[in-house]
Amino acid sequence: MALSSDIKKIIKKFLQSNNISNSEATYLETGFLRGDSVQDILDLNFKKVISIEIDKKRVEKGKERFKQEIHEKKVLILEGDSKEKIKEIFDPSINIIFLNAHGRLELTDNE
Repeated sequence: MALSSDIKKIIKKFLQSNNISNSEATYLETGFLRGDSVQDILDLNFKKVISIEIDKKRVEKGKERFKQEIHEKKVLILEGDSKEKIKEIFDPSINIIFLNAHGRLELTDNE
């Protein structure tokens, strides 16, 4: 699911208020779904985007969609339970954490 314009404004304001350049910022989200929010953050020129997704098929599709960005180390897509994965990967360089988990939402490619 894409980020709303309000959320994008909040992210921009947070970075400005904390004197953090987009090009130096790292964003972590839970709930990849189709990767639209990953694309939104890339469009904001963040240094790195990390997304945690529990569904293996979504992870595989995401890795294909963002193949180039993964190669450039701008995107990292992790498969697993975000409760556990956040503990494994968290470090202070992550500026924004967006808990965007979609729960047990069941979508097909047509939805």
